[in-house]
Amino acid sequence: MGKGRASPDRPAETVRGASAAGISLVRHLSGGYFLMTLDVPVSFSAAVPGQFVMVRPPGRYPLLARPISIHDCRRVGRAARIDLLVREAGEGTRALGALRRGDRVGIWGPLGKGFSDAAAKRRVLVAGGRGIAPMWFLARRLFDAARADRPAIDLFYGARSSDELHYVDEFRAIGVKVHIATDDGSRGYKGMVTGLLRDKLGVKTRPPRHKKKEPAATQLGMFDPAPVPPPAPAATVEKAPPPVFCACGPMPMLRAVHDVAAALGAICEVSLESRMACGIGVCLGCAHETAEGGLMHVCKDGPVVDSRVVFGSGVQGGTGG
Repeated sequence: MGKGRASPDRPAETVRGASAAGISLVRHLSGGYFLMTLDVPVSFSAAVPGQFVMVRPPGRYPLLARPISIHDCRRVGRAARIDLLVREAGEGTRALGALRRGDRVGIWGPLGKGFSDAAAKRRVLVAGGRGIAPMWFLARRLFDAARADRPAIDLFYGARSSDELHYVDEFRAIGVKVHIATDDGSRGYKGMVTGLLRDKLGVKTRPPRHKKKEPAATQLGMFDPAPVPPPAPAATVEKAPPPVFCACGPMPMLRAVHDVAAALGAICEVSLESRMACGIGVCLGCAHETAEGGLMHVCKDGPVVDSRVVFGSGVQGGTGG
């Protein structure tokens, strides 16, 4: 069978440089998630947190590969092994979830731009739903790179319910402080994860709904407020630098995290989600509008970008997130 055509036991090589990766593990988790481990060429060991791979199951359908964040990556002898944490959400991911150990898939990558490795004493990671996938890789790499001077890492993790939460104990075991929010209140804070984020950091990014009405003064001044002496000058205290924010999840959540970071004057990097067919900038199917009205392509310009590229430099507020 000619190159580029699919067969039931051989994945289609639709992109030059695609590899056939063997599956060494498929473990189904609660909430419609599964963990897949792939044996890949050693070149994949150069992956950085936030990058993704394009994966296509064997057979004729689905025709297009699916972009999936790298959950973890490590070198094994003269090869490499990557983990993918996937939620079954459509035809492509269901087909991947039906595979078993020993099956082979088509894969190319690592692709895109990941999170920066800038030194920071504190990192705040925010994950919504399947946005947790790259955060394990990121936290582990941050700790490995720092070695003696390990940064403080807080993970704010939101999901619809407790059965969609994964790797919480593993994060805590390596030293990450985990804050949990669920929509239904089945575990942790009840509500959106960005509400928990604002509460924990003491940040209010939204203007008050009602302005307090001042009492009317009369000619006698009977309702005039008493004069307040000027406050004593506060002692000068050197403030700690703000944390670096890293977020992955739905767009309203990313916008809300951007607002929190902007209110603190902090750097915020967000990982964007987009449908794409190739992952290498050819199909142009992942175009995304920037804050300045231009276009970027998530597969090449992202998926990780400075949040100001997408949301601008100021606090936007609103009800999302």
